[in-house]
Amino acid sequence: MSDTRKSNKSPLQSLDPQPIRTPSPSRDRDRERDRRDRAFDRGPERAKSYPGPESQYGPQPYGPQNYNPHDYANQSYKPQNYDSPGYNQPYNPQNYPPVTGPQIGPGNLPIRPASESYLPNHAGAMATAPTQQLVPATAPNDLRELQALRVNCQFNLREYMSLQRQRRGGDSAVSAYELETRIRNQTNMVLNDLRILQGEVRSIAKEAENHRWRRWIIGGAIATFIPFIRRFWRRNDDDEDSHSSANDTEYAFKKSKGLLEHIKNGILGKGRFAKIAFFVFAVLVVFSNEVSIRVARTVQKRLKKLTARIEHGDPDIDEKDMKLLEGWRWRVLLWWNQHKTDFFNNPECVMQLTKSLLKLDFELKLELPGDRLCPPVLNRHNYLLWLKGLLDSTSYENQDRKIVGVDIGTGASCIYPLMGCTERDWEFIATADIDSKSLEYARKNVALNKLEQRIKVVERKPTDALIPLDDLNVDSLAFTMSNPPFYKSEEELLEGAKQKSRPPFTACTGAKVEMVTDGGEVAFVDRMLKESLVLQERVQWYTSMFGFLTSLIEFVDKLREHKIDNYAVTEFVQGSKTRRWAIAWSFGNMRPAQSVARGIKTAVSKNVLPEITEENVVNILLQEKIGDFANRFRVELEKLDLITWEWDTGRLEGIGRATGRVWARAWRRRKQRGETEDQKEVDVKCEFAFKVSIRVGKDDVSVHCRWLEGHDPVTFESFRGYLKKTVRSINSQNTENKT
Repeated sequence: MSDTRKSNKSPLQSLDPQPIRTPSPSRDRDRERDRRDRAFDRGPERAKSYPGPESQYGPQPYGPQNYNPHDYANQSYKPQNYDSPGYNQPYNPQNYPPVTGPQIGPGNLPIRPASESYLPNHAGAMATAPTQQLVPATAPNDLRELQALRVNCQFNLREYMSLQRQRRGGDSAVSAYELETRIRNQTNMVLNDLRILQGEVRSIAKEAENHRWRRWIIGGAIATFIPFIRRFWRRNDDDEDSHSSANDTEYAFKKSKGLLEHIKNGILGKGRFAKIAFFVFAVLVVFSNEVSIRVARTVQKRLKKLTARIEHGDPDIDEKDMKLLEGWRWRVLLWWNQHKTDFFNNPECVMQLTKSLLKLDFELKLELPGDRLCPPVLNRHNYLLWLKGLLDSTSYENQDRKIVGVDIGTGASCIYPLMGCTERDWEFIATADIDSKSLEYARKNVALNKLEQRIKVVERKPTDALIPLDDLNVDSLAFTMSNPPFYKSEEELLEGAKQKSRPPFTACTGAKVEMVTDGGEVAFVDRMLKESLVLQERVQWYTSMFGFLTSLIEFVDKLREHKIDNYAVTEFVQGSKTRRWAIAWSFGNMRPAQSVARGIKTAVSKNVLPEITEENVVNILLQEKIGDFANRFRVELEKLDLITWEWDTGRLEGIGRATGRVWARAWRRRKQRGETEDQKEVDVKCEFAFKVSIRVGKDDVSVHCRWLEGHDPVTFESFRGYLKKTVRSINSQNTENKT
């Protein structure tokens, strides 16, 4: 036993399980026990025999056994055993239900599965079930707090230590194999608990580091508050009235006539109590954060070392290691973590936070049932801001124009129409094909905010069209928006929750009708796509949100299959935990701004981005006055055969519209041929529109180009080349004139 303890190898590594062999007749029990003890005393050496389950024949040795014909002398073939009723009956699977739970063998001990290396691969051999692989445990939903995680880890670690003591003492009531199996399973449980706990502590340290500079600034402001006040409003020592006032204040305090006057005297007078108190408070503000950082780092390192020791099979885990999960350091971490554990896991708190944010920032009132989805305000607001930028950058009209949009599948909160009406003077048609309860609350929230004239809640059936223009006698819409259910089925929802390495940070109160739809979110938005192929330009922008990046990538491929090149993608990032994605597509020729169309920063998503719509074409060192350069640049563009051209001298920017590549030589040759052939009629339909602007820096000038209209990215690329050549030509001519 001493050799086993001193060995660096794990006792798990010292055992070499052998496949189960056919039991031989009974042997002497004492001799078998001696052989087993000698096998364990060898420690890391390979054990040549292993105690197996005890059957009615007594203890059974394992490994190859010599053939003894006397063992089978009493065995004979009896035909009557095969003539019993039902022996020749056909196979009925109902008579053989699947086996669940551990299988029990002789001696009421679990049957030992063979490892895959012992599975036979020859015909006629019997194969036992392979050892089941343990799936790494994840933090259960009920372990939402750091305290619960710590207690769970303590329980599993104590059970692990108990099993290790049984192995070292050799006094276990179960077989050695069953004991080793329990130790393996318990080891996996402890390791996963430690990893989850280590991740929680790491997040606390990271959060404290992120707040470090804020704490120092706040502490410095608090410490210097009193000296700053005294510097400007301190009483004059030579003023007798001031001394009298101070004495009167002290006298009044002693007589309990005014605590407020004493505090005022402490701040403005000569006393040092307020200054010291503020300084101590400032130190505590900074000190508490620094202590949290150092405690979290220390605990994280110790958890990491303990995890490594258990992974390597260290048998010397004892009560000293249990103290790692106790003590004052954990009280510090629990105090630091208490402000974020309870609030967001409480559905009532999340609901109240949503109502407060809507009331404070948007002056909206909201009522929701407890069993319906509580919308996160920031996520919904990001969607509306992106939609607002999409509409503003794809229209020549004023931003205050009348806009009507459709919210497909509005929920009980009717959150998008309500918040949209606070952003702009928009009007909404909110369609709902969910249950009557959500429809009732949606109409109630609209009436509660007195927006019945701008928001119309329409009940729809699941089989009706998603975009009901004809049913509502609407000619056209500015946009459609949707936040479809993410999941195909309830099983997919539960499976996605299991795959997460930690529980959600915010309580979810969504009903099944709000979380699940047939085919998932891709199938839902695909229905919108099919309807848009019929409606075409009757809707300027079709938009929808996605819950998974893979869904966005899949849908972009569908757009490209239908030759839809005018689309925009973006991602909504709220904090550092949750991301959502959105897509918009249009059959018109107005191109959105670059920040709106290409809003995804993830490197893996570059293949889903649309064509660029803006570029800083050229930078030059200015050789003349900016006004002279702008005039020469404007004259060059006026030479082009444009449909319209507008130049703003104050902003140094212009907008032009053309029927094609009017700057190219091929166009000029066609124009000359047209003039000699009796001026053939030219189609004045706009094929390309642009906006150019001159941006003045400290030492240089840049020309920026924005693609406004068109479907051909090659045309935009050609125009950028023309601008670059023109600007350099103007600058070189000015240099030659000076020389």
